[in-house]
Amino acid sequence: MSNPIVFPIRIVLYREESVWIAHCLEFDVIGNGNTKKRALADLAKCIAIQVEQSVENRCRENLFHPADGETWRRWAVGKAANKDVANGFLKIHIDDVEIPVAETREYSDVNSEHCDNFAMA
Repeated sequence: MSNPIVFPIRIVLYREESVWIAHCLEFDVIGNGNTKKRALADLAKCIAIQVEQSVENRCRENLFHPADGETWRRWAVGKAANKDVANGFLKIHIDDVEIPVAETREYSDVNSEHCDNFAMA
């Protein structure tokens, strides 16, 4: 039996109009719902499908498809999500892939205000 690929993932939560979006940075996969918990549950299903199909079709490169720069920026300026919302919602182990933990942050336009004056050197 081979050693599984084990990696944690990062998720940024944000609102688009009246819908919560849960966006996984490592997979560039999105879940949505009318609450944060529902968006995370939808994302968990999407990630499980992505992992299952990648393993079943022996296409590991699909496991490593990062999100775009804007999503990473939202992650960088986001605040730690409430642990009651995000804690323990996702634990995936499919064949030789294991995702034991997901760190979750919440982004809003208010989070990015302090970055407006940020200049790259």
